[in-house]
Amino acid sequence: MNEEFQLARAPLSSYGAGVHKSVLPAATHMLVLNNWYITNPNRWQLPEIISEVGAYPLDHIDSFFAALRIVTGFSTGYAQLLMRPKGWALNYKADLPILEGTSIKAYPNSFERYYWLNEDIPEIDKETAQEIGNTFVKLLDVTENSVHIAARRLNLCFLRDDEEDSILDATIGLEALLSHDSQQEMTHKLAMRVGALTKILEAFSKSPHQVFRELKKIYGYRSAVVHGSTKAHKKREIVSGDNRRIPASSLAIDYLRIVLRILIDHPQYRKPAKIDEELLLGSRSGWENPS
Repeated sequence: MNEEFQLARAPLSSYGAGVHKSVLPAATHMLVLNNWYITNPNRWQLPEIISEVGAYPLDHIDSFFAALRIVTGFSTGYAQLLMRPKGWALNYKADLPILEGTSIKAYPNSFERYYWLNEDIPEIDKETAQEIGNTFVKLLDVTENSVHIAARRLNLCFLRDDEEDSILDATIGLEALLSHDSQQEMTHKLAMRVGALTKILEAFSKSPHQVFRELKKIYGYRSAVVHGSTKAHKKREIVSGDNRRIPASSLAIDYLRIVLRILIDHPQYRKPAKIDEELLLGSRSGWENPS
């Protein structure tokens, strides 16, 4: 965003609580959606309509951020919704662009602790940006509600402060994508399906057996959280193959990202039975002693 656009958008926010005063002006980039419109049955109600977040295409916006998170895994979000009128204006401010809008808290709480001042903020290159765009377009074309449920849960994972909330969101997302029967399937068979799907990724270094074991441990932590176990903290970290200790919630989010990415690119596997027929029953490679 150039300086004129930044100056024009700076005062546009809702009067309600939510968005930290230091976060909104810290944004440097924007997602642009062209040729959207809102109906205006009463010109006197227009300022109220503009200030309502429901007037904006949140499904498309959140699908974009899901695509960004699926591809990169970066912590990100947004704090403002804007519209640029065509052929009309409620008011003018000198020679600044005509903008209307409101604010919305759709970013991690860590942003309110001056996150953007960190020296190691991740950046994306042109190739990654194109990959995000391609994933976004494919996600918009998805008709299966299970994929959109999982994408929403992925977005929530990145907005949570609590690991216990994140593990629940991530596993709900995985279950929406890969489970449709019994409680037994939600653990054992779901873990096998994730392992089977990862065989599609050429650059993925873990074996299906390793993926299976990690999913079982993720669900061990989830179960402890759901049932209020006093020993849940003992299961919150998983030891990786290279002896690194990884939070189970972080690993669950990574697997949800991976599965979403595979199913967006390979729609034939959006039905779990197809995974069983073609990837599990078709080949047992990499499944030494999966129990």
